[in-house]
This record gives sequence, C-alpha cells and structure tokens, in this order.
Amino acid sequence: MKKYVGNGTPFTMCDTLAGQARCFPRGLDIMAVLGSERAEAIVIEEGDTKYEGLNTSYDKQLKKLKSRFAGFNRSDWNRNLYWSWLYALKPLLNGFGDGHQTFMQTKAWQEKELQTSLASWAELRHDTILYAKQSYTPSLESAGPQQEQPKPKPVVGYVEPVPEFYARLLALTEMTENGLMDLDVLSETEKARLHSLERILERLIAISKAEQENEELTENDYEFKQPMNERLTDQKWKEMLKTDPPDRPEWILK
Repeated sequence: MKKYVGNGTPFTMCDTLAGQARCFPRGLDIMAVLGSERAEAIVIEEGDTKYEGLNTSYDKQLKKLKSRFAGFNRSDWNRNLYWSWLYALKPLLNGFGDGHQTFMQTKAWQEKELQTSLASWAELRHDTILYAKQSYTPSLESAGPQQEQPKPKPVVGYVEPVPEFYARLLALTEMTENGLMDLDVLSETEKARLHSLERILERLIAISKAEQENEELTENDYEFKQPMNERLTDQKWKEMLKTDPPDRPEWILK
C-alpha cells in the first residue's frame, strides 16, 4: 500500500516498510459493506480512504467485499449465529425510501440506525464479561431533609416500522433456541425466556406492519410497547440485580 496522504491522521494509520498505510479495520467499514451509505460517507469525510493513486486499495477492497456479500443467498447469511446477526442488521442500514415516514429518510435517522448497528456489532464481537451492574448515584443519608423529587414522566413507546428487522431477529432467536436444544443445554427457565423473546418479536412485527399501512393501533398495542424495557427484563433478573448484583469489572472506574 502506498504512502498515506490524507488531510488528517486517522487511528487506522500506521508505519510500514512501504511507508504510512491504512492498517486497521473499523466498525464503519463493516457497516459500509453491509449497505450503509452513511458509514461509507463518514469514512471518506474523515480522510480514512485517501491514499496515493486514482484507484485506491481501499476502494478496490470495499467494492470486492460488497460484490461478494451481494452474492450471498439466505442460506449463506444464516450459516451460523454470527452471520445471521449481521443479516438482521442489514434492514437498518440500507436506507428508507418512498413509503416510509419522512423522518426515517433524514440524515439524522440514518446516523441513528448506524449507531444502533455499530453498538449491536460491538456486542456481537465481545464476550458477555463486559456486562456490569447498572451505575448508581450515592444518596446522602445525613444531609438533612430533602425535597421530594417529582415523578418522572412516563416514556412514550414507539416501534420503528421495520418489520424485516424484527423478522430476522426472530429467525436468529429461533436458530439459537433450536441449536441449544439440540445440545440439550437449555434449562426450563432459559427456554421460557427465549419463548418470551419470540412472542415479543412476533408482536413487534405485527405492530410495525400496521404502522407501515397507516392502520390505527389498538389499546393493547399501546399497552404492549410501553415501557418495553420492563417487558425485556424478566422479574428474576430484576430481583438478582437488587439482591446479588454482579461484580463491577476492574476496568470500570468507581
């Protein structure tokens, strides 16, 4: 690879015997290959593709990977859980054209979906050891009487109308359940949790399709989607966080 001549110094640059080069991949590269035009634009804007030559090595590799991924069929994408996870993210990255809500066609929404996909991919790449108990704010026991805090306003739930995304997550969940059942490693509690997630995803598919078709949501639909965080966290896990929370990793500063 030839000498780097970008305006900035991206963290992907390093010194080689052939000079300075683009040596490290980025999450944005992955998202660009999966179809995110915004991810590719950001990499270009940050000068992380500018090398000597009219046809850069980055461009060649990106086009090659895009072409290879475009040739994948559904079986290729669902060869294992890792690939199926990436496949589930694609509907968020391919952009939303006519027929979708106006706000979903904005640059801000593209970046929101990109952030969502990057966070999901980061979780996919790392072990569950990164999980930690929730952060907290110490209370002052002897600071005298304190004013009663106003109750927070309830969060209004909203289901993004991307049924294909939920459908692929449902397929991924079912694949996970079937694989673990074949290995005979699922407890009844774990089976119940997976079944609960499957029912949630099925309901999200139905709600998002209704939103796409401008159908009026029922009272049960509104009741179902708020607050969603309560629905995704079962009671046993909530109780454990209160009574026996996991230790904080050493890399988390207190």
